[in-house]
Amino acid sequence: MMSKRSMYRQLEKDCEAIRKQTNRLAKGNLDIDKIEAGEEHLQKVSDDINDIAIVLDEYIAEISGVLSHLSVGDLLVQISDTAKFYGDFIPIKTALTKITVSLSETFIKINDIMNQINKIGEQANHTTVLLAENETHIAEEMNMVTVKADSVYEETERNYDSVNKICAGMTELMAHAKEGYADAVQMVDAMEQVNIASGNISKVADMIHSISSQTKLLSLNASIEAARAGEHGRGFAVVAQEIGELAQQTTKAVEQTGDLIEESVSKVGECQTVVNLTADRFAQMKDSLGEINEDSLEIARNTAKQKENIKGMVDTIAGISSTIQNNAALAQENAGTNACLYEETAKLKEVLDTFIIDPAKRVVLKKSLVDNEAGAFMKKALRALKDCTENKIDETLKDCLKEEAHVECAYVIGSDGRQISHTVMGHLVEVGRTGAFKPAEPGDDHKAKRYFNQADRQRDELCVSHEYISSATGNLCSTYSKAYESDFGMIYVLCVDMKYM
Repeated sequence: MMSKRSMYRQLEKDCEAIRKQTNRLAKGNLDIDKIEAGEEHLQKVSDDINDIAIVLDEYIAEISGVLSHLSVGDLLVQISDTAKFYGDFIPIKTALTKITVSLSETFIKINDIMNQINKIGEQANHTTVLLAENETHIAEEMNMVTVKADSVYEETERNYDSVNKICAGMTELMAHAKEGYADAVQMVDAMEQVNIASGNISKVADMIHSISSQTKLLSLNASIEAARAGEHGRGFAVVAQEIGELAQQTTKAVEQTGDLIEESVSKVGECQTVVNLTADRFAQMKDSLGEINEDSLEIARNTAKQKENIKGMVDTIAGISSTIQNNAALAQENAGTNACLYEETAKLKEVLDTFIIDPAKRVVLKKSLVDNEAGAFMKKALRALKDCTENKIDETLKDCLKEEAHVECAYVIGSDGRQISHTVMGHLVEVGRTGAFKPAEPGDDHKAKRYFNQADRQRDELCVSHEYISSATGNLCSTYSKAYESDFGMIYVLCVDMKYM
């Protein structure tokens, strides 16, 4: 039978052990050691504290698992059917279930809306691009129309100047035609005077011919008289002969002159006919030129109006072209804005796609699969580490990780809780998604870590932590740990972080 002093010491020892248990619970460490108390009531208290820690650990594991899945976008996560919530913890389970259901339904609706917005944005972007291309094409066509209209206007100006020159020429030609007509009229009058003069000359020639005939007759009479006079009339006979010859010559000359006068009269008649015809043609030309001049003046007036109309049309086309160019610029700007909006919508769609609401797209691995992969890796790594010295651990872990798709990292801890190796990352791991990350280094203390303590206590067991979010990658992970003894008699703990995604 124990003495009171011994009983008191045992009681004091048991109370201190229970105080340490409650102290660890108060600090959030649910991995407490079960104690064997000497006093029955204290043993029940210790067992109750241990049961509380186990229940709280189960609650925290379930809640932490659900929240970890939600944090990586897995909105299909559900509270395990095996998880039992009692008393005041039932509302937590209800609220957690409601949160997962509400988030899932909300994101399904958001995703549907986002898909519609994305389709509309894609269609709007396509339409805007086509509109911008059409506006640009129209602007180019309008530029060509403007250039052609300017060319037409320039041609019209040149035509207007040419018509004015033609009108001036026609006016001058009309003046010359009038002068020519007046000259033709004067020529007709002069030809009539020539014709009259020719008639008078013919009369004079007839008179000279008559005088020549009389002179010839007089010469004959004189010759007769001279013959009668005999010797005394010989001189007079010579004169009479000379007068006769002169009369003969005069007659020939008058006859020739008469022929020339007749020919001249005939030619003058022909010239008068031509002059009259010329005068008539000048009169017709004058009338025609008058009509042409009037038509030219009308063309000039119409060309002036056409020039003004074309100028107005060119100004209107220029205004339309400017407006179309502005519209094309706005369409291009709008197309750029729509393209940016479409890109931002696509980015938002990518963000929403990170949330898992479709079971067919769920990429979270089943825990049983992760457990199997972790167990297989542990066996492979432990075989390799068995005869490995501490300075070769990093290289050995790297070799073991080469073909592993779901191992995030691996490291080795000594029996004193200090890390021996570096934290060796898996070859498919992308570090830095959740901000600054500093991996554990050799010498870091892990004595307070549950995965170390469990492996250190249960050296023959493969220990698994709750699901959590990796600070390195943001992935959903669990830490698997197992103690092993090297060929050199040293105790180590191999820790492996496995990812579920």
